[in-house]
Amino acid sequence: MIRPKDRDRSIQLSERLSAFSRRNTELKGIGNEERLKTLVAQIIESEHRIDYIRVIRNRYKSQDVKDPQSPAFNPLKAALLFHQEGNIDEAFWLVFLSVHFGCHDQSKWRLTALIYGGLGTTWTWARLSNDLPAFNTWYQENAAMLIEAKQDMKFGGHRKYESLKLNAKRSIPEIFSSYVNWVGVNYGHHNHFANFTNSSQADPEEAFDQAFISMKEEVVSFSRLSIFDYLTMLAKLGFVQIRPQHPYLKGATGPLRGARLLVDNDPTSKTHWSNLNELLADLGRHLEIGMQEVEDSLYNWQKSPDSFIPFRG
Repeated sequence: MIRPKDRDRSIQLSERLSAFSRRNTELKGIGNEERLKTLVAQIIESEHRIDYIRVIRNRYKSQDVKDPQSPAFNPLKAALLFHQEGNIDEAFWLVFLSVHFGCHDQSKWRLTALIYGGLGTTWTWARLSNDLPAFNTWYQENAAMLIEAKQDMKFGGHRKYESLKLNAKRSIPEIFSSYVNWVGVNYGHHNHFANFTNSSQADPEEAFDQAFISMKEEVVSFSRLSIFDYLTMLAKLGFVQIRPQHPYLKGATGPLRGARLLVDNDPTSKTHWSNLNELLADLGRHLEIGMQEVEDSLYNWQKSPDSFIPFRG
């Protein structure tokens, strides 16, 4: 369960979790050794996923990752290249697409590539944002073909209830239009996020909160988890200087169950999400880990609290 290279980190996290439970708030859900070991393993797994983003930030990448027609296509690596080249809007747009479609554990980024690639003509930010009616027409004309092509491509695990159907409750054209309108066609991502930085007086936690609330109000289909993933990914990639001050449990399902299991040893307890937000913020500081690691590890831990299972995709 714990790789040799992670043994020291495992011991450290175990000691800190136990100390927090003794001295701060009792964490009833890790009262036995197996529960504690499993949670520690999930925290380390979450740290590795975040470390992967740091690795690709500093590694040379082929231009092929930008081409949706290439097997090497990777929207996150492409976003880094575009950002380095000064194409800020395309970088942010690809991060949005990566979160909306997700990375499936088997089909990987193929669904993102299918839509972004436009069946041969790439829907770049400039092309899409300057002519939304053209995208809507293209999608209407090609929806049946896209759905047929999607048979061996899947949304990522966190987006499995999304659909490519034209009559879907949250259709792709509606989602894309809402995102473009949120950013502003003539405003751009740099200015849009600078507003949050300026209005928060450069407080990264306040800026995150403002962006989170704004996106939740205006972007179709982006729920708590999608917004959290999008904003934290922008931060991990180094595109924005923001960070969550707590795990944003209001409206959560899995992470909230995990938090209640950790604190009360009962995933269906009535402990209010706001109290858990505050407690987990304290726990994160005690463990010296970020809120994404806290949120992600609790979400996966509650699915199998007694034995470690690596959840991906």
